[in-house]
Amino acid sequence: MLRLLQTSTSRWPEEARWPAPIGCAALPQGPRLRQALQRTLASLCRPDVADRTERVPLDALDAEDRSALSHWLGCGDTRMTVEGQPPTQACDTRFAGVWWVWQTPSQTPAGAWLEVGLLPRALRAPSAGEGLDLARHPAQHPAQHPARYLDRSPARRPGGEADGTGVAAVLTAIAQAQRRWRSGQPNKVLNLSLAPLDTSQRGELDTCIGLGPVRMSLQGPGVCEISSTALSRVWRVRHLDALSRCGLDLLEIGAVPERALPGPGDLDDAVASLRDLLAWMQQQGT
Repeated sequence: MLRLLQTSTSRWPEEARWPAPIGCAALPQGPRLRQALQRTLASLCRPDVADRTERVPLDALDAEDRSALSHWLGCGDTRMTVEGQPPTQACDTRFAGVWWVWQTPSQTPAGAWLEVGLLPRALRAPSAGEGLDLARHPAQHPAQHPARYLDRSPARRPGGEADGTGVAAVLTAIAQAQRRWRSGQPNKVLNLSLAPLDTSQRGELDTCIGLGPVRMSLQGPGVCEISSTALSRVWRVRHLDALSRCGLDLLEIGAVPERALPGPGDLDDAVASLRDLLAWMQQQGT
């Protein structure tokens, strides 16, 4: 299974993490670099940018242009990985809605490209949020499915929990939320931090929920970890403090949690900043 994507495993070149200040005339501003930025801006201005992701290839850039692009775009505070063949990794740039994306084991600048949209394409793929559906009739589930947990007698559950309590109550709430949720609706949020579960029950719940293909790490005042689970449209959202202690443990049933998405105002700011950068480059070239 996937491990959380940490900064130490992010192989985009180091200069991407300390971008040069805008106005640094020493960096290259060749036509191919400007074309890549112009295409990025055009993609960011699309009316359907919130619904569709567009790739900006960087094959035409030489090493010098790639290094300059790393400085201009930088890297933000969001890292993600999506399991697949091969796994896809991504991080945001200083411009909201613009992402560095690459695949392992190709962890070099030559193997990276840009994607413009709320989320990278790999995270938008149906498989990223698909999984087992607790809302289906239990008889249709395989033996290892967590729905079978609900069929156990209380004596065979951790602590002998009764129906409607403990892990059974959480799984029942997940099944109801899966059944009711429709695209475009707000996610249903279950606060596991407040759930009356002991250590063995929490371990059993973790086993039932399982792990999905997506891991995200969002830096801020502390760290927010978002991961998909083995259950369809069920996301785990954990807020950690500066000492990596979990202060809030949530389940969200529905779409990718909004915490991972840039807001409309962020996209507008990114468009304005990219326009300013390209205008400055144009002035430098005249």
